[in-house]
Amino acid sequence: MIIFLFGKDTYRLHRKLNEIKEGYNKKVGQPNLNFEQFDALEIGFKEFWDRIFQGSIFTDRKLVYIKNLLAGNGFRKNFIKKIKEIAESKMVVVISEEGSTKETNKDFAIIKKFSRCQEFKPLGKRARVIWAENEFKRNGIRADRFVLEKLIESVGDDMWRLSNEIEKLSCFLGGQKNESAKAKTITLENIKLLIREKIDSDIFKTIDAVSKKEKSRALSLLKNHLDIGDNPSYLISMMAFQFRRMLMLKSEFSQKRSLGQSAVYQLSRKFNVHPYAIWKTLEVSRNFSMEDLKRIYQKLFLAEKNIKTNSIEPATAIELFISEI
Repeated sequence: MIIFLFGKDTYRLHRKLNEIKEGYNKKVGQPNLNFEQFDALEIGFKEFWDRIFQGSIFTDRKLVYIKNLLAGNGFRKNFIKKIKEIAESKMVVVISEEGSTKETNKDFAIIKKFSRCQEFKPLGKRARVIWAENEFKRNGIRADRFVLEKLIESVGDDMWRLSNEIEKLSCFLGGQKNESAKAKTITLENIKLLIREKIDSDIFKTIDAVSKKEKSRALSLLKNHLDIGDNPSYLISMMAFQFRRMLMLKSEFSQKRSLGQSAVYQLSRKFNVHPYAIWKTLEVSRNFSMEDLKRIYQKLFLAEKNIKTNSIEPATAIELFISEI
């Protein structure tokens, strides 16, 4: 069987790839058993064929992922010659083509003919609002339509960023101690406070300073936010959000492995995060050990708790956090 996924909405396409792999792993009962992935621009068709169909041809069920098939001229021509045989095999071959595709292309038409296809067109504004609403529901968060429309206006049509902002907002509300319905509802104030591209960039600068043990620079960066009126609870929440992401990625990605494009791409699909954000987070996380990340994350949790319970002045809580790392 061949599954053909294509379109300009790369976020939802990546997510579908992830769903297919998770479903396959659940079915075989062992993660990554008989799973192979290839880039048609980096491998010859003969090597691909030998690796996939070695031994008893077509007797083992495998999940095979291929990207850049249409761009790999030599690979594509040989694949087309064998496409009927592949489609009738026990293999589940997933072809992924991001961005614009020439549907008038002869090979494109042949691949569609022998495949189960799904196109990921960019969602319109109304569809993005509905999509965001469903994502919040999955996280146990309620959001009114007019609030969602404000979120969409702030983010635009970048689905990677929209997903990231939904995760941030959900984490922020999820950290509230009050479990009432109101505490779990996104408000316009939350949108205005949290959806700010520049502050996210500055938080990474602060984390970079922390990783280099430059405490005075880290403290200065955080105090700059307080001086212009940024919410201290949000500053701590954003720090915690980034350190939590580093912990997740660190557990998946050993420092001994290189930051190759293929590895970053795999993590991007697994966590539904833009490849650039994966790369940037991994680069910073290399300056921390797992023990450091866990220790700092715990201190951030304590600082956030002290701020929210008014046990300590926000500026003092932040200063204590920086001095103790």
